[in-house]
Amino acid sequence: MEGTPFSAGPGVQVRSFLSSLATVDPEGLTETERVAVVAALEALKGGAAAAQARVTAAAVVDREALGEDSRSVRADLALARRCSPTLADQHVGVAKALVGEMPETLAALTRGELSEKRAGILVRETACLSVEHRAEVDKRLAATMTSLGDKALAGAARRVGAELDAESLAERNRRAVASRRMSVRPEADGMAWSCVAPMYPCAAVPSALAR
Repeated sequence: MEGTPFSAGPGVQVRSFLSSLATVDPEGLTETERVAVVAALEALKGGAAAAQARVTAAAVVDREALGEDSRSVRADLALARRCSPTLADQHVGVAKALVGEMPETLAALTRGELSEKRAGILVRETACLSVEHRAEVDKRLAATMTSLGDKALAGAARRVGAELDAESLAERNRRAVASRRMSVRPEADGMAWSCVAPMYPCAAVPSALAR
């Protein structure tokens, strides 16, 4: 409603900014300027992911602090992010880790210097560590996390984690091997998805090979 605090709240402000992006026009720009716009938009995506993480964590943590079941707010978050409840739970886990345990990663994401994907890599690679060790990995990688590629970043996080707690990393590897499995589902045009989990991502293969 006009005149209420909500009318000028963050949600309205974000949607107003979103509408303004429609005015971004490549016509009349030099190639250098277009690349600069792409870079700025990429940074914007990181900042938006950080804002999502902060709001998501607050919504869930507040509900849990009241001793209430957070499943309803998690379901709302799944609808808000247009994803499955399972994926929404993963987003919640990443958000809570970033906000509560990884300030350097969250800060880099907020500045748009780190992508949501790479922030997720850091969360994933430190998942087996204690809160204190995860925070230490976050601190040690602060200076380099924005300059590393996906594989290098994951490797760096694993190396630091192994220095801090080799046994936890070894146990994680043992669990991954023990739970590894293959699943196949049909796809269009005589293809099938073959997935070995949790060690490897899915890949499209001819259905004849998947039998």
